[in-house]
Amino acid sequence: MQNYDLLKAIGKQKKPVLLKRGMATKIKELLLSAEYILSQGIIMLFCVKKE
Repeated sequence: MQNYDLLKAIGKQKKPVLLKRGMATKIKELLLSAEYILSQGIIMLFCVKKE
């Protein structure tokens, strides 16, 4: 989740976004990625698996 240009481009779409957490992704990384998408004013859903 380090491709910030892609995250910003996703945020510019006019559709809701489902951000899924990978197995090795920390919660902090997920939230930082979400910040880039939310900065564009888009609706977001999170998908977080219990560890």
